[in-house]
Amino acid sequence: MRMRAVAILLWGIGLSGGVLPAYCAPGAPAVSYTIGNGGLSALAYDGQSLLPKAENGALRVAGDPVFHRMDGSTYALPSYMPVRTDLDAARHTVSLTYAWGAIACVYKGVGSRLSLNLSVHNATRDTLTGIKIQLIELGFPAVPRGRVLDAGMFGTSGNLHPLHEYPLSADPHAMPPVLLIDYGAGAIAFCSDDPTLATSVSVPYSTNPPAKTRYPLWALPGAVAPGKTVVTNLSLRFGSGGASAKALAEDVLTRYAAAYPFQLRWTDHRSIGTLFLSSNGAHPATNPRGWFNNAADVDVTSPAGLARFRERLLNYADESITVLKGMGAQGTIAWDPEGQEFTDATYYGDPRLTSRLAPETDYKGAAILGCMDAFFKKFRDAGLRVGVCIRPQEIHFVQGAPRQDDSPDPVATLKSKIEYARKRWGCTLFYVDSTVKGNEALDADVFRQAASAFPDVLLMPENETLRDYAYTAPLNSFQHHAVTSTPPGVRDVYPRAFSVLLAGDGDFTKYHDALVAAVRRGDILLFHGWWNNPVNARIRAITEEAKRPGAR
Repeated sequence: MRMRAVAILLWGIGLSGGVLPAYCAPGAPAVSYTIGNGGLSALAYDGQSLLPKAENGALRVAGDPVFHRMDGSTYALPSYMPVRTDLDAARHTVSLTYAWGAIACVYKGVGSRLSLNLSVHNATRDTLTGIKIQLIELGFPAVPRGRVLDAGMFGTSGNLHPLHEYPLSADPHAMPPVLLIDYGAGAIAFCSDDPTLATSVSVPYSTNPPAKTRYPLWALPGAVAPGKTVVTNLSLRFGSGGASAKALAEDVLTRYAAAYPFQLRWTDHRSIGTLFLSSNGAHPATNPRGWFNNAADVDVTSPAGLARFRERLLNYADESITVLKGMGAQGTIAWDPEGQEFTDATYYGDPRLTSRLAPETDYKGAAILGCMDAFFKKFRDAGLRVGVCIRPQEIHFVQGAPRQDDSPDPVATLKSKIEYARKRWGCTLFYVDSTVKGNEALDADVFRQAASAFPDVLLMPENETLRDYAYTAPLNSFQHHAVTSTPPGVRDVYPRAFSVLLAGDGDFTKYHDALVAAVRRGDILLFHGWWNNPVNARIRAITEEAKRPGAR
């Protein structure tokens, strides 16, 4: 199929131009369009024109393409005007030739869909590493709203936002390449139909403020090797206002799930307790790691104090086990076995450094095990899973204080921390804090590789993309942001996906039914695991109701 598409590009270049008559796809309502020398000269759906002027439908390179030499240097070539523009009327193909190569688009309308077969040819001796192509500039009767199928800020990917406030871009490495645009009278799903290609589709800010009704659609193809052609199949799927991305582009979502299959095999969806052993801030002199909420009576500086610390830590474990058992929990996560000595750092997320950051946790007294080892063993002996917080960053010590730095190999960092905690404490539950690298979310392949290496653990990342749900159960907060469920857009792609919801507080009366429905669908609730918080009874009631037939 790809070879035929490349041939279309080559045939289209060099033919004389012309203007095609309007093409009306069969069915009602339908998309209709006209092709001119430079691209689309008219576009309408269900009688509503979406092209303000003929020139708004022109195919063009937006900005200067960037090329990468073998020596590592880069350069850009001006591409404001093509050397020539050609139209192949028989094949509905518009081709633009530049000094560095060519782009071409084959237009095909069927029913409520307009397909755009986009080709980029690199005629240079260097790799084309960056090119942005404007396919069309749409004009709407009202300010449109839109969304992408990401996991969403705080899990709210179902929300539509005005495009000028929330410009859209979808990279298939992180989410299905589908942009949903709703303009009231109708809706459009702008899609890349090739879910595995390194291609994004994008909608930038409005081009006609203050009206904010006009928006260009861009395609961002991936790298093109010297002398090669990359073909991307895109489409505009039209429907009525309020139509969902799934209704308009279910085939794209299905292909995406096939390309990046769901691999999470965690079957225990019982609740999980949270444990916070220490606090940051100002610490008592004898309690420099802030154990037990900066307790003034903790002394880790003397043998007698260390013995009492060990006893208190193990009593804490016994009390927590009673709470966890009463909640019917599967286990617990201790966020901070390293303590929190440094006031500007919390949750170090590196169990490998526990002995260095909190040397008192190795204190043995009359027992064989260090006190933190004995702490986790109590939970395991009670039939409960245990876990800790980890990070994909590496700690470096600067003037004695720990500093979190992005790991050059986050997969290796996560695997090392998981392996250490599994071997030392039997951990299988891992909250993964700060799942970013720089200002970007971690590539989902990081979690795919980590989860594949340890199929018996549950990873719960803080910052997630939609594709992360194929390998993890991301953590979101009902307590802070009233997130009550795995986002609907996620389950449109991965029906078996589930989240972990921090539920130590919140409006349980208002959201009771939503939480029951979430638990029935597999979402896991996190609760205070170290004391009988009155909220725990609400969580227990929700989980019990979710087990009953007929629960909403």
